[in-house]
Amino acid sequence: MIYNNWKYFKGKNGYEVQPDVHKEIPDYFIKYYALSKYNCDAFLNGYLFFSHPLTINDPFDSCFQLVKLDKFSERQFVKLVYKNRSIVNPNFDMTYEQVEYQIGQYYKNDKTQLQQLGLTFFWNFIFKDHGILSLTTNEKDMLMWSYYSQHLGFAVKLKTEIFKSNKAVFGPFPMNYCDKYQTLSPRSIKLSPEELIYVTNVKSNKWKHEDEWRFILNKENMSVPNYNNSNLSENKRKVYYKKEEIERVFIGYKFFSGNVTGIDVGKNKELYKFNPDSKLQNEDWLKVQILNKAINEKIEIFGIETEDNNTFDLKTVEYEIRINELNKEYIVERKY
Repeated sequence: MIYNNWKYFKGKNGYEVQPDVHKEIPDYFIKYYALSKYNCDAFLNGYLFFSHPLTINDPFDSCFQLVKLDKFSERQFVKLVYKNRSIVNPNFDMTYEQVEYQIGQYYKNDKTQLQQLGLTFFWNFIFKDHGILSLTTNEKDMLMWSYYSQHLGFAVKLKTEIFKSNKAVFGPFPMNYCDKYQTLSPRSIKLSPEELIYVTNVKSNKWKHEDEWRFILNKENMSVPNYNNSNLSENKRKVYYKKEEIERVFIGYKFFSGNVTGIDVGKNKELYKFNPDSKLQNEDWLKVQILNKAINEKIEIFGIETEDNNTFDLKTVEYEIRINELNKEYIVERKY
C-alpha cells in the first residue's frame, strides 16, 4: 500500500513502513508522563503501555474515520458480530441463525446505519489485538511538556532497542504527517498488515513538531474501552523492560514547585532543598517515588529550564540529588 509516497507492507520483520525520504532510526526515544499514580506505577515497575486508539489524547489519531465498511457484505457483518459475541456480552444467547436474521433486516432496510454501527464495533475489536506506543526524540519541546505533563511531570529517555527481543512488538516507525488522509474500504473483518500499519501511522501535519515515532504491539484479547469482560486483559497492554534500558529521567520545570528552599549559590552550582509534604499526600508522594527509584538505581536526573539567551527555548540541566534521611528532605545540586 502507498500513501503520501510512503509505502506500507509486510516484510520479513513483520510490519514495515518506508517513508518518502529515508529517516535514520534515532539512538534513543523520549516518553513524556503527567504526574499521576498510573504513570508513576509504569515508571516504578518498568513497563510501557500500548494504548487502544480510543484512549489516545488526539481523537483524530488512528480514528475509525480512516475506514468505511461500504464494501462489507451481509455475511461479513454477521461474521463480525457472531465471532465477537462473547466479548460483547458473556451471556450472549442468540444463535448464528438469529444473528443472521437481524443483520439481514438491517442490511435490507437501513444499510447505512448498519455500516455506521458496525464501524464502531469493527474498530474496537481490531484494536483488542493491537496497541500503540507513542514516543518522540525531543526532550526539550515546550508544547509537549505543556500538554503531556503540565510541566509538573517527568519524562524518561529510553534506548531504541528496548523491544529488540520482543517478537510481539513492531517498529519503530516515524509518523507520516499529512494534510489529508485516504479512507480504506476493507473487505475482511480484519485489517491486513498494510492497512493496520497505515491507519496507525498517518497524522495531521499540525502535530509535526512532535517528531513522533511509534511501536505497535500485536497480542490477542487486550482491553477495549467500555467493554468490561474477563476475557480481555488490560495487563496485556503492558510491556516490561529492563532497568538498563532507561538512560535518563527528566523532571519538569515545575516538578519541585511549592516545596523548595534555597540554600546556597556557589561557583557553577546551586543547592536547594525539596521538602515533600510530611504526610506524603497527593503529588508529593508520587514525586518521592520517582526520585527514590532514580536515586536508588543510579539513573541520571536532569531538570528542564529555559535558555539564558532571551528566547523561550528549553535546555536540560544535570541534577545531583541526595536524601537527608534525618529530615526527610532532598538536597538538590543544580550544575550549570
